[in-house]
Amino acid sequence: MGAGAFPNGGPEPSTVVIFGTSVTIRSWPTYNDSQTTALPFKQLEMQFTPDPTNLPPRFQCVQYTQCRYIAYRSGTFDVTDWVNGAILTKQVHVGVVRRALTLEASPTVVKKGSKVTFVAAASGSPYASAPQWSINDPSAVTGSTCTSGAWTCTETAIKNYTRTVTSTIDDSVQARSVSVSCVEVCKTGDPVLDLPQVQLSLRQIWDSSGAEDKAATDRRERRVNVYDSAGVYITIIEPVLPSATPCTTGSSTIPPGPGSPVTSIHVHPFEDGDILPTNCVEQWSRVGPGYAPAYDGKIYGGLSGADWNLLTADGVPYYVIDRNRILKGTPLDGLSDFDDKMNPLLSAWHSHWTSYSRRQTTCSVY
Repeated sequence: MGAGAFPNGGPEPSTVVIFGTSVTIRSWPTYNDSQTTALPFKQLEMQFTPDPTNLPPRFQCVQYTQCRYIAYRSGTFDVTDWVNGAILTKQVHVGVVRRALTLEASPTVVKKGSKVTFVAAASGSPYASAPQWSINDPSAVTGSTCTSGAWTCTETAIKNYTRTVTSTIDDSVQARSVSVSCVEVCKTGDPVLDLPQVQLSLRQIWDSSGAEDKAATDRRERRVNVYDSAGVYITIIEPVLPSATPCTTGSSTIPPGPGSPVTSIHVHPFEDGDILPTNCVEQWSRVGPGYAPAYDGKIYGGLSGADWNLLTADGVPYYVIDRNRILKGTPLDGLSDFDDKMNPLLSAWHSHWTSYSRRQTTCSVY
């Protein structure tokens, strides 16, 4: 005699099912029973014993050729049948797995006054109660939409805090927490970087580059240009060009805009030591077989040879953002072409660049 549990009545038995799954318990005569020619079952009885860590069962099946039930508890079925003149018993253990409550926050390190988005999820469970939100310090946020029943919410952070969501998932009360660190905006002393509209643009091009959440091959350099329109600074973020890669924006000099060009700022979506992806074709062409190019934000002031060429042609400073720093380069006097491997004036950039740390202990530059 054989016996087994069949989730959703399927053809294959399983000993582990997800909470709330429809399961059929059935038995069948086999070649090894008391006679080689199996006769129909005369009687089938099933008794369920819950595991010690589970509550009493919500079901019990007796005197059926098979039992179909919704699995809420882990436990063991004693399946007894009268087969070919003999009483046979088989045990079938069914383990019930509960889905997990999840909580994500983005970002978790923010400038004071920035928005944070929380996303809670029940991992696809149809047995989920409305989420309840709590916070360790209500004075740490303003404008919160994290109210009862909301699976996604936003709020403005003004100091450090921890946000918690609670929900009953698959008959299990679960809670998840995420801490948010709120930092002051670093004042670099740079007249462009410290502008609020530039700070906002830095955050936008960094986030949209994929540097924090995408595979290296899917990241893209992003660029914002700053213009002076009668004393008013205007930022314009360039669209992603078809020729853009993780290692180039595909752009040329600063295009005409609503005023005089002030600067161009773009992203290097890496940190020191990252291996550059193979769609950084130019960088891979410079290394020999068996070698891979690695990002180094300190070489040539963090700006590539192409960057130095463009900023010198535009006659304005350029900035580069990578994961750890913001680098500024100013035009190279009398240098029309910068070859970052062979130019005899290679040392010229040393007196034309400045580095700012992006994230410090008590403040952050975005």
